[in-house]
Amino acid sequence: MNDRDFSDWYCMQRESYNPRSQRVLYLELVTKGVDPAVVKSSIQDYHSEEDCCRTLALRKVGALSHEKLVSYLLGKVGVVLFSQRQGFRYDTIKTVLKSLPDFSTDC
Repeated sequence: MNDRDFSDWYCMQRESYNPRSQRVLYLELVTKGVDPAVVKSSIQDYHSEEDCCRTLALRKVGALSHEKLVSYLLGKVGVVLFSQRQGFRYDTIKTVLKSLPDFSTDC
């Protein structure tokens, strides 16, 4: 398997099962010894920063109990902190937060 095939496969796996930001994904692949130019190309082709952040945010909201969900939605601080720990930029997180459904009406 060459660097390009591995990098493409790794990006698709990360996006599907354990999303990370482009910055973190880049560092992971370069650390594994993949050529930085190949990594940049793969990330641009297969990795949507906003979609990955949205997936993580929805998983985080879905994993909370009712009581935690109420307090969590009041400030949405949990999503911001969690997404930042995964390496996403604040402007991406802010865009995703605006697009999330309003769960507070269900509580």
